[in-house]
Order: sequence, then structure tokens, then C-alpha cells
Amino acid sequence: MKGERLKHLRELAGLTQREFADLAGYSQGHIANIEGGDRTVPNDLRVRFKSLLITHMQNAITVISNEPVHLDVKPENRQNR
Repeated sequence: MKGERLKHLRELAGLTQREFADLAGYSQGHIANIEGGDRTVPNDLRVRFKSLLITHMQNAITVISNEPVHLDVKPENRQNR
């Protein structure tokens, strides 16, 4: 996941950098550096970031629709390591 993609997903979820940083356990500056391309997203955190964003979007949709929602997101293809 590149910084641009992370930013796009964060914005789709309606989160500010600060809100996302708080959820992810990082500083807002660290998130800004990742989104700006100054830092890369470590492999082990990519899944965590996506999970946080998906959960936040599910919660937002549930509040709006007043019904529980499950986003069907397929896991990424990964090579066995």
C-alpha cells in the first residue's frame, strides 16, 4: 500500500489524519509522512491499517442506515513465506 492509497482510503472513511493516527496508535505526523511518501508503510501494519479503515467505514454505514453492515473485503493474495 502506498501513501496515496492510504490517504484515499482514510478520506473515504471520513477520517482526519489525527483521527486515523489515534485509531492506529501513531502520531499525526507519522501518518502525514506516510501519505506524503516520505515513509513507507511497514508490511505488518498494512493489514492493520486496512482493518481499521474497514471497521470504521462499517460503523459509519451502520449509524447512517441503522442496520448492521458487513463489507465483503477479500484478503490480498500473498506468497507463502
